[in-house]
Amino acid sequence: MKRLLYWNDKGHFDVDQGGIFNLKTVRKAMSRKIPLETPSEEGGLPGWMRDRTPFGVRLPAFFGGGRLVFPKLASNVVFEGRGWIADNIYWRAPDPPRVQYMVHAILEWAGGNHRVPPTPHITLRNADTQARIDLDTSNPLPAARVQGLEATRTSFSQGLGVHRDPGASMVRDDPSFDRLRSGDVQAWLGELRDAAQAALYPELQEAV
Repeated sequence: MKRLLYWNDKGHFDVDQGGIFNLKTVRKAMSRKIPLETPSEEGGLPGWMRDRTPFGVRLPAFFGGGRLVFPKLASNVVFEGRGWIADNIYWRAPDPPRVQYMVHAILEWAGGNHRVPPTPHITLRNADTQARIDLDTSNPLPAARVQGLEATRTSFSQGLGVHRDPGASMVRDDPSFDRLRSGDVQAWLGELRDAAQAALYPELQEAV
């Protein structure tokens, strides 16, 4: 979805630029990678992102083992410039009630030193809610906006050393919730934090 929105913004489907909107061009847009920010564009990125290369990590096996990617793009900056959000991954829980989720992780630099390790957390969100959020992003009609409270009620997050409860509107899914609360996820969050530090440019790692 992020690729489709990116190339749409770049005029991939504009008739006056020789484009056309059909299944073939949509597939082509979905297959084209989003280019990394150029050095001139990087000047507008937060310091913690400028100081790091794009990177990715594998989710724990019980969440499908997909690769979470942290692109070096302004669209992946959240929390008013303090957070780096990974691209979303979709995963269906293998155990009943077999809920489909969106999974992502966020790294946050709350202090002024953006070369220190970030605070990581991982989130499960009902996939249908995330689909509506994505729709709002591409076509923000007031009648269809997903309010932040609704997103919170259908999400369950865990931070490193920080334990939270599932959103009030989530389907009870004890197998998935227990996994998210597990020590294995805490260990994975530590690995994610370390991966963010390893993404620092080598000359900056020596100065930390």
